[in-house]
Amino acid sequence: MTLIDPESYINSLSGCTYEELIQERERLMRFVLEFEIRKKKGKKEKKEQDLDVDPEMIYKMYLRYLSKLFKLMEKKYRKKSLKKEEKEKEAEAAPKSNLPWNH
Repeated sequence: MTLIDPESYINSLSGCTYEELIQERERLMRFVLEFEIRKKKGKKEKKEQDLDVDPEMIYKMYLRYLSKLFKLMEKKYRKKSLKKEEKEKEAEAAPKSNLPWNH
């Protein structure tokens, strides 16, 4: 596993949809919560074979990633909400037809 700096991490997600960001948040949170549960129970972290990074370091970096991710999610959510409002306004402003199936 390779950890990158938080800025590069968030830049790599800039093209994702809001729904994709939710999935990424869930992935990070799953690791964070599992780490905290193991820590609370006093279990020592084992280095997994596919991890060359200490799990505690991953935990710390994921917290930083989440901080950046939440900010990006907020921006995407705001844009999504504004687009929805614009569409609703356009629909209200559209001329109404007198045809019976448009009522």
